[in-house]
Amino acid sequence: MFKPIQLQVEISEDLHNALQSYLESNPGCSQTRVFSAATALFLMQNGASDRSVNRTYIDALFGYED
Repeated sequence: MFKPIQLQVEISEDLHNALQSYLESNPGCSQTRVFSAATALFLMQNGASDRSVNRTYIDALFGYED
């Protein structure tokens, strides 16, 4: 079951501007989806083998919600 938590992170202004531009041109996407997909992909590329990480990535990538 999906249980959301909140994170507060600092990112560079350039990264923030690029993210905002992407979100403005893709209204079906959200900041939460982007960060979930990016975090899950990073973990998978660095050896995470937990199926829930894979599921989170696929769900975020295609916009599925629990």
